[in-house]
Order: sequence, then C-alpha cells, then structure tokens
Amino acid sequence: MAFSPNIKLDIQYPAGREPVLFRSAARGRNDIQFALKNTGPDALTLKAGATKLALTVMELCNQAEAAEVTLAAPGWIASGGLMLSPVADIAWGPGVSLVFSLSFGALGLKAKLGQKHVQAALKNFVHGADTIASKSVDSYVILVDKPAEPDPARQLSKALSFEISPGTVLTSIGRDYRIPNELAITIRNRNKDKPLYAGNATAGTPVFTLVFPAAWVEPGDEAHFVGTTALTTTALVRDIEVTSESDPDYGWTVLEPGPDSLVTELQPKPENHRLIDRGGALRLRISDLSTNLPPFATQVYVLYEGFDGYDPGYEMLTLTREIPEPQVRSFLADPQKLLFGDACRVSWSVLGCDRIELSYFQDQKL
Repeated sequence: MAFSPNIKLDIQYPAGREPVLFRSAARGRNDIQFALKNTGPDALTLKAGATKLALTVMELCNQAEAAEVTLAAPGWIASGGLMLSPVADIAWGPGVSLVFSLSFGALGLKAKLGQKHVQAALKNFVHGADTIASKSVDSYVILVDKPAEPDPARQLSKALSFEISPGTVLTSIGRDYRIPNELAITIRNRNKDKPLYAGNATAGTPVFTLVFPAAWVEPGDEAHFVGTTALTTTALVRDIEVTSESDPDYGWTVLEPGPDSLVTELQPKPENHRLIDRGGALRLRISDLSTNLPPFATQVYVLYEGFDGYDPGYEMLTLTREIPEPQVRSFLADPQKLLFGDACRVSWSVLGCDRIELSYFQDQKL
C-alpha cells in the first residue's frame, strides 16, 4: 500500500476571533496565519527548490481579488502565484508545524456569504527513499459581512436574540453507525410592543444564512481532527434538514443548499411584511445532524443581511461535541400482554454501546 502522510491544515486567527473572514474592499482586515502540521508518526523532508506549497483560495476570491493575495514564510521563496518553495531542505518531524502568513486585499465582494474552503497542496516531498507527488489538505473559513467599526445602534442583536438547544451534539466517532441529533434554533424579537418589519426595498431582501461548519475528512481519519471546531464533515453536512416552525402568519421559506453550497438560507415569504411578531420568534428545527468528529467545542453560525435599519453581521451559537453515555433508548415488546406459552417479539434501541447482553429472572434467580 502506498504511503499517505498525515498532514493537517490549521488556520490561525487573531486572539479571541472566530474562524471568520470579512467581506472587505481594504487590505489588512483579513491578515491571518495558517499552519501545516505533520500529524503522522514519520519524519518528512521538504526539498529545497523541488518541494512546492500551492494554496487555493478561489472559493473566497474572484480572479482579480486572488491576484492581490500574498503568501509568505521565513525560509520560503515565492515560485509563482500563491506558491512557495523552501530555500533549504527542511526536516519535518512528527508534531511539527510550519507557519505561513496570508494577507488579502479586497475579499469576497461578489462571493456568496457562508462556509468556504482554503486548500493547501504540498508537492514533491520525501518520505524515506520515496518521493510523494502530492498531498492536499484543507480547512474551512466562514465568509461574513460586518462593518469594520460597527454602530451599536445598528446591530441586529439589539432587536433579536439568538438561542440554540440543546447545547450538545453526540458524536459517533469510533462507531460504525450514525447518531442523528436534533437541535432547535430560536430567533426572538426582543421588542414585546412592536413587530420586526421588512422595511423598504432599498435594504434588500432579509436573509438568514445558517452555516454548519464542516471539515473535509478522509474516511478513517476522523481521530486526527482532535481540536477542530468544525461541527461535522462535508460527507455528512448535506444530510442536515432545516424546517421552519414559525407562526404561519409570519412565514419563512427554507432554501435548501445547492450542489456547491454547504449553507441553508431563510427568506420571508412575499406576503410576510412583519417578519417576526412583537415578542414572537422564528423557530427552526434542525434534524438528521450527524457527526463523527472527536469531542470538542463547536459552533453553528447565523449570518444575516438585508434587514432595514440594521447592518449585516452574524451570531455564533456554541455547542459541544460529546461521546454518548451507554444508554437504552427504547425497549419494546409485541404483544405487551401474553398467556403462558405465547411468543413475544422484543426489540430495543441502544446508544454508546458496542454490545448488549439480555438476561431474565426465573424463580427469583438471574
């Protein structure tokens, strides 16, 4: 079997900031770093001049914006576009991270908001006596729109509250089955005397965008994603279903993700001019959410734009991925009443168990 190195791409944001990049026309707002970490047990060698690191950011940028992106690192030299080569051989040991600086000019001016992926491809590096032609890894970012200097009076969080429950999702890591989770997101009008109105057309169509952060993970590699803030994987995120349970008089339409999208949009129905009633709420039911990533903190993002009188922005709703405690969810007997000698069919549903053992009492003995 051909050797496949274990490499992880971690995007590093300024202290205290979520994994977001901002739609912006100015350079400097989206200066970040990223690290490539050798998470495998073996040392690798990056060869001077021969090894190439190529970065792909086209989900975030159009062609003109991509031309303004700069990529740099000490001991590396540019070799065309977003590509670097080491100036000397690098012995890349297990657990070691290589850190690079990434600076954007204008960013996302015409891109759709939501989750995007940044991909790094490492080419022509060495493991022992073998040359590895290429290894690609990626990480997610959330593209949002928010003023660089927000006006507190124009923040939608002043008018609406955002809540998610429960605060945990159960992971099926190490199991050969999925655990479907259900969540509820409640967006409530804080004003008990006045509805939230759609306003005039110049503000645009009000839109909520739900982002369920998803990491691209090769099957069997889930255990290497310790510490990821992704909620789930790209293979599972498309199974998530979102339904609106709001008052029919304040109807919202759920727009399912397209083939190239990992987000769900919500827009008010054409007849809905009072978006959320006074003191009322838009309730969203999230079902069929499965994850097989290791336990850690994670998030769901609610992006918003087009609300008259309010700037675009986002809310981050925090969750925790947890391994389920062993439990019996159901135990059924059919029929429930029977006479001596009758047959009975029993069925059960368990969680967090590799095996179960059935036993019975007879004459007060197990």
